[in-house]
Amino acid sequence: MNNLNSFIKTGKDKIKKDELSNVVYQINCKDCDYSHVGQTKRKLKTRLKEHINDLKKPANSHSVISNHRFDTDHVMDWDNAKILDSERSHYKRLVSEMIYIKMQKNGLNKQSDTERFPDLYLPLLEQ
Repeated sequence: MNNLNSFIKTGKDKIKKDELSNVVYQINCKDCDYSHVGQTKRKLKTRLKEHINDLKKPANSHSVISNHRFDTDHVMDWDNAKILDSERSHYKRLVSEMIYIKMQKNGLNKQSDTERFPDLYLPLLEQ
């Protein structure tokens, strides 16, 4: 028997990855196995543009991504930034970011990015 549900689709349009906000993301280097993990409450594309424009700043104020670029002449894979987590709560997003930073094999993040995440929990992450 036909019903109205078979004719009406209630799905929402998918949002493009770079239009998402409140995310934890990872940017990989195209030339080596280093990566950078970050978080933003704004749209991902806005944050990525800030990372890209950081290259134009004076050398003494470069981010770890820009330093990697200048020190090694490597290129970051901006087009394939991965969303690792989506979380509206700022505090939970920071915790998620710290976990993903700790889980990186070769991370560009500064150690101070995870100083509030106790090493006691590291064995739990390695399972």
